Amino acid sequence: MSVAAITAAGIIAPIAPQLGVSPVILALAIASGALFALQVDMTTVTSIASFVSLPLVMLAALVAPAVG
Repeated sequence: MSVAAITAAGIIAPIAPQLGVSPVILALAIASGALFALQVDMTTVTSIASFVSLPLVMLAALVAPAVG
């Protein structure tokens, strides 16, 4: 998970200011995406967390611009 998160953050970091998205939402999306992509040693808790976290981050990305 840590390699996926660090790689995604490294790719997104240079373009993050141009996206106009809250850094918190970006961090949640990166963490959720890294959790979602786990293939090796996937436990039940990790599996449930991955399928719950990604839709929640997507919802937060839609709600955050309306709030701020």
